[in-house]
Amino acid sequence: MYRRVLALLLLVVLNVSLFSKWGVVAYYHVNKAYIARVLCENRDQPQLHCDGQCYLAKKLQAAEEQERKSTAERLEKLPELVLYCAEVLPCFTSYLLLPQKQSATPHYQGSLFRSPIADIFHPPRA
Repeated sequence: MYRRVLALLLLVVLNVSLFSKWGVVAYYHVNKAYIARVLCENRDQPQLHCDGQCYLAKKLQAAEEQERKSTAERLEKLPELVLYCAEVLPCFTSYLLLPQKQSATPHYQGSLFRSPIADIFHPPRA
């Protein structure tokens, strides 16, 4: 039970920034009469039937601008991650593509490339 509540709480906390526009719209619908009467720019011109939509548009634009700014700040703070290394160590480059000595029997060539380990590790000689 506690795990489900905790998971739901964490899900809501992580998505609060996504609900910022919805919060502005919900605030507008709950307080529509007050906004139209007091905060609307066109309250002196009732023929426009604005009913506070100018206030809603300003708040939505401000929320979008704030979200854009916070996203840009987060992207600037992200560390740079290098996924590959372009340099090859020079001590191993000589062993990468060395062709093997030709075999005396033409039907069996063995492997095409010689391993550097085979030159070092071999059975003891009698």
